Amino acid sequence: MQIDTTEARYGHRWWTVDELAGTGETVRPKMMAQLLPEVLTDGGRSCVAVHLGDFNEDTDLD
Repeated sequence: MQIDTTEARYGHRWWTVDELAGTGETVRPKMMAQLLPEVLTDGGRSCVAVHLGDFNEDTDLD
């Protein structure tokens, strides 16, 4: 995987679904690793809108 120098400067990078599922880092939305496979498989054509939850970055550390 090649990382664009602009992305690298800010610490951004693409994550795999397995990396998202296994990380201890905070990922938003919280259920991203569970939701992405279906979207990636069929482009989201069969997906329905999902409420991803309410959160406050200052207090919701999980």
